[in-house]
Amino acid sequence: MLYYPGKFGDLYYKEAFAWMYKWLKEEEPRLHMLIVTPHSDGEVRGIFDRAEVLAKDYSIIHTSYDEIHKYHCAADFAIISVPPAPSKKFISNIKVGEYLCAGLPFLITKGVSEDYIYAKQKDVGVVVDDFVEQDIKNAWSEIKDYLERDKSTLRKHCREVGLAYRGFDVLNVKFKEALVSLTKEKKHAK
Repeated sequence: MLYYPGKFGDLYYKEAFAWMYKWLKEEEPRLHMLIVTPHSDGEVRGIFDRAEVLAKDYSIIHTSYDEIHKYHCAADFAIISVPPAPSKKFISNIKVGEYLCAGLPFLITKGVSEDYIYAKQKDVGVVVDDFVEQDIKNAWSEIKDYLERDKSTLRKHCREVGLAYRGFDVLNVKFKEALVSLTKEKKHAK
């Protein structure tokens, strides 16, 4: 099962997301997408209807932020829905850390933070240039590889990478370094 918890539009793909899924369904008709979103069912159905994706091929769930983690374990592969752009080099997707710490590999576009680099280097995700038909269809064999791997081994690997990359111990150190740096800058400014 593919998984996407989030919004459509603005900073994220909207129509292109549904088309991405349609192209993956053409490669593997048995796929199902779990969508956890604040958007109304009608709005989500409209996006997928325009891409001619049948309602039976995806599920829409609504939940609070403190309950969303329960759905991570229902999935096998997750989606980062951020289009590539120069400004995306500095975006930090909380979802990447959540996915990895939940044991989920992910699909991401090239140039989004350093997340796309980790996806390739650490063998935890598939990188595409954009959510366009040829890129998505070319990525299917890599996505399929993740879906066919031993689940417990893959989840363990993703969790280990996630904790090393976005775990509290790592983030606390980076936060402390940033605070020290800011304190030094303020002292020098006086």
